[in-house]
Amino acid sequence: MSTHKPGRSSRMCTMCIVIGLPIALLLASGCRAGSRAEHPVNPVLRPVNAPAGASQADIDRAALARFVGVWRFDGWSATPDGKRTSASGHAAGVIESEHFVLLDLKTTSGQMGGRAGRKSGSMIFASEPGIGATLTAWGDAAPSITRLVGRVEGTGSAFWFSEAKTPKDRHRHTMLITFETDNAWLAEIRDDTAGGSPVVASYRFTRAE
Repeated sequence: MSTHKPGRSSRMCTMCIVIGLPIALLLASGCRAGSRAEHPVNPVLRPVNAPAGASQADIDRAALARFVGVWRFDGWSATPDGKRTSASGHAAGVIESEHFVLLDLKTTSGQMGGRAGRKSGSMIFASEPGIGATLTAWGDAAPSITRLVGRVEGTGSAFWFSEAKTPKDRHRHTMLITFETDNAWLAEIRDDTAGGSPVVASYRFTRAE
C-alpha cells in the first residue's frame, strides 16, 4: 500500500476518530488520567515486531502498525442534547515517512460529531521520544488541529490519549482505543470535563476483506 500525504487531493479522508472528537476512537471505566489502571495485554493479538534492544519509543512505534490496513467502521456520537447520531464509513491506515501511521477516514452514512470532522478527517499516530504516544487530528468541521498525548498500553493492546490543550470554552476529551483482535478495534471518546467522564462517542472498526 502506498503512503499518503496529508494535503493530497487523492487521499481518502479519514476517521479522525478524533474525528469525531468529541467523538470523539478508548475505555477507562470513567477514571481520570492520573488514576486509571493500564490496559492488560490481549493474548490473541500478534506480538509487536520490534528489534532486539529497541527503546520503549521504538517498541511503541512498532505497535502503531496495528492500524495499517483498510477498515470499515460504524458507531455513534452524542449531540449537545444527549441524543445519539449514527455514522459509518471506511478508513485506511498507512505508514507515513517511516515513523508515523496516517489514518484517513470518510463517512458513507451519517456524520461524525465533534470538532475534528463531520464527513471526513485524518489522524497521525506517533511515538515521540520524551513525550509519549501522540495523536494529531484534523477534519472538515473546523479550521483547527486537535493534538492528544498519551501512551501505549498492554504491549500494543490499547492506546490511550488525552487532549493536550483545549480552548477555554471547550470540554477536554480522552480517547481509548482497544484492539479486540488484529482485525477489530474499538475507539471510545469520553468527556473528561463532565462528571463521571461519560462516553460521548464510540466507533468500532473491522478490517475490510
